[in-house]
Amino acid sequence: MRTFALDPATATIARLITITRRDDTVIRLTTWPSTIHIGSETWRPAPGLKTFDIGERSNGEPASTQLQMSAGGGIITEVDIENELYVGADVEMFLTNADNPTAKDFEFFGRIGSWSLPAHDVVTFKLKNPFAFPRHNLVPVFSVMCRFALGDQFCGVPIMRPQVERGTAYALGTSVRNLTGVAPAGYGNVYFETTTAGTTAPSVPSYNYSVGATTTDGTAVFTARNAYERACTIADVPDPHNMTLTASPDPRAVDDWYAPGKIQFVTGVLKGRTYKIGGWQASLLQLTTFLPAGNCVNPGDTALIWKDCNKTIAQCEAPFDNVRRFGGFPYYEGAKAVALEQN
Repeated sequence: MRTFALDPATATIARLITITRRDDTVIRLTTWPSTIHIGSETWRPAPGLKTFDIGERSNGEPASTQLQMSAGGGIITEVDIENELYVGADVEMFLTNADNPTAKDFEFFGRIGSWSLPAHDVVTFKLKNPFAFPRHNLVPVFSVMCRFALGDQFCGVPIMRPQVERGTAYALGTSVRNLTGVAPAGYGNVYFETTTAGTTAPSVPSYNYSVGATTTDGTAVFTARNAYERACTIADVPDPHNMTLTASPDPRAVDDWYAPGKIQFVTGVLKGRTYKIGGWQASLLQLTTFLPAGNCVNPGDTALIWKDCNKTIAQCEAPFDNVRRFGGFPYYEGAKAVALEQN
């Protein structure tokens, strides 16, 4: 029988949640309104964090529960959610005495099976015990559309690349960004591809942001490439669904370039929040969002904007030039492939 270090009669109970994402990033959150430290580990309060009862049934069904929190608070972002970094993530839950957090009691271990965004800034993660997940695909699933999210590890298109680090080895073809100044303009609308593998220097050299130019950083050489994510500034807000920009973010951005697309606000009331774009008129510098964002946007707000993918092989080919990693079966003949002709 499991024993508890906490005395429920005297302890002030706080729940600790540790999420290990698919990219091995560890996020520690707590339902307590202030930070909790235990040893070298720190759990931070998260905006809107809500936990639910852990369902345990006597019929052998594995335990399950849910987590709900803001996706616009900077800790959990819609970009990371939609890039599938949380599906399959390990989640551990512990209890501790908030008045004297020196130990923690194990409560639940599970994995995120699915998520939902019923509101534009609130995400609900559904957690299941690992035994609830199938070990093998019993039936292969075929889809004409790509199954990957733009920029994830399967897609590989360089969206939202990480910051280049000091004294770090980079393999050939690795993509990074280098921030100088204030984001998002500080990224210079480019990313850097490792064209000579090597290790970066202890101090930052001066990077060349001209597309096609190279920068030697330690023993590594990086070449500047056109980025899909671009800095932009709001000029006007005609109505809640429409915004105009001060300038075109990308010379490639003809009509409907950002349909689909996404905009993530860097300053203003909506800082950290991401909205899906459904329309773009290049001549008017006007974008249209599916959800009404304009009521909270002011002229001068800055944002990061990028072209999204409609998951068709045509768009995978142009402009992304990524057909070799297309995650669908556009030429699958369906029934013809499984129904053998009878002679």
